[in-house]
Amino acid sequence: MANVLIISPPVNSPVMAVSRLTATALYRVLKRQGHTVRRIRGPFVERGVIEWWLKLTKRDEKLLCYFGHGLPSEMIGNEEYQKVPGFTPVLDIRNTSYLENCVVYSCSCWTGADLGLSAEESAIAYMGFNRPVFVFFNKEDHDYMNDWINMFTVFPILVANCTSVRDSYAAFRRKCNDYISYYNSVALDLNGDIGEQLKEGGKIPNADYFLSRTINNRDGAMLFGDWDYEME
Repeated sequence: MANVLIISPPVNSPVMAVSRLTATALYRVLKRQGHTVRRIRGPFVERGVIEWWLKLTKRDEKLLCYFGHGLPSEMIGNEEYQKVPGFTPVLDIRNTSYLENCVVYSCSCWTGADLGLSAEESAIAYMGFNRPVFVFFNKEDHDYMNDWINMFTVFPILVANCTSVRDSYAAFRRKCNDYISYYNSVALDLNGDIGEQLKEGGKIPNADYFLSRTINNRDGAMLFGDWDYEME
């Protein structure tokens, strides 16, 4: 069974509310599957606590999952403290050496850029995104938030259950492609009679928007490290 840490900073915006719901969904699935899962959330999300856990589990293979805001070189953590003197992000290019024996999943904007490259030197593997990640909110026509949660939990669930990093990454992309195909099939033809299309049924007014955002999220996913690694 995997040793998992799920990090979710305080909820201070609608985006972070969806992020927290995704982290909670992942936590429940992994606990139900029998994994050892710890959560650090709210005001406790700060560098000292994360480094303590990484040191405590230094010799153990583990999975670290971050659901929060990011920049190219850091997982921000509690963004409310950014302007406080001495603020340190949860993880940045200066403390990636703590990621020994660790597979990292960063569900965050931009952290698949410089931070991913730096983490590759210490972590077993690292998945992040090299661009903004668009979060989905529900509309009257469809439960887009549930689609988003399904896409953004597939990688860590598979890694924890001994699927290779390569295949878990591929599964994330396939899941995105499934939703891309679905959104494409139900999107309105903006050059046609929209009223008539809605009257006929089977079309979703917002599908074209979420189609483009899913393509963005899929194409921004970056994987570093040992692609063939499997947790024991």
